[in-house]
Amino acid sequence: MSNFKEIARGRWKSILLRLGVSEEFLQNRHGPCPICEGTDRYRWDDKEGDGTYFCNGCGAGSGVDLLMKLNNWSFSEAAKEVEKIVGSCSEVKQKPQSDPSFRLKAIQQTAGKAGKEVQEYLRGRGLSKVPPGLMQGNVDYYDGMEKLGSYTAMLGKVVSPEGKPLTWHVTYLQDGKKADVTCPKKVMKALDKINGAAIRLYPLAEHIGIAEGIETAIAARELMGIPTWSVMNTNGMESFIVPEGVKKITIFGDNDKNYAGQVAAYSLGNRLIVRDGFDADVVLPTAYGDWLDILLEERVNG
Repeated sequence: MSNFKEIARGRWKSILLRLGVSEEFLQNRHGPCPICEGTDRYRWDDKEGDGTYFCNGCGAGSGVDLLMKLNNWSFSEAAKEVEKIVGSCSEVKQKPQSDPSFRLKAIQQTAGKAGKEVQEYLRGRGLSKVPPGLMQGNVDYYDGMEKLGSYTAMLGKVVSPEGKPLTWHVTYLQDGKKADVTCPKKVMKALDKINGAAIRLYPLAEHIGIAEGIETAIAARELMGIPTWSVMNTNGMESFIVPEGVKKITIFGDNDKNYAGQVAAYSLGNRLIVRDGFDADVVLPTAYGDWLDILLEERVNG
């Protein structure tokens, strides 16, 4: 299996189809996720011919990751199934990857202090304050290569553990709500891998919290008083790397019915405590949902 990745490269669409993945999940446009069953936050982008996918809900992975998650296979089980058929699977030549820097620079140029639209959106979600790490701008909305319009957007800068800007998390807004588009929240194509990265909603401190979504992180801050960053999804949670200067982490996990949020939170907690010897704890909502749900429930119940 040493050259497994090289053998399969460029053949993943054929491989996945042969192994039972529906073609509707092998399109490079936003649609339903076969893993978490989100309706419009998944796309199969097949970067570098490795069968890659990205979901705003459950994260990113390769073709073999997709097989492992869909079939509950180990890596070796997935690799064996691929090796049985890869020789008869057709290879697709890869198109040159587009350079994301132009679109990221365009967002940077329009980004400024969060204004009325972002404030209205967050108030509508039940949140009282805009964190200093959020910005506002005007961002073009694309479906694939087709531009469908331009919207006011809430912007979160995704940065590496070293503080290097990598990409933007964009929430398209309209009339104080998420815009009526197929995918109103997007993580733009990044300059580098975003494993370990976060949206630093609040300044770095010795004790920080992390949560999946932006609104969930803000809610955790309002409930617990701990400056909390967003890692965007379960993949971001599991891969988070603690930046220098932080001494304690509180992990605000989601309490999901499919246990995805709990697994990601406890996986990170285990790694930080057992492998890294770090001061970390995991807290979960007492009922199914996330920390924004808890904040809203507390306000209703007084």
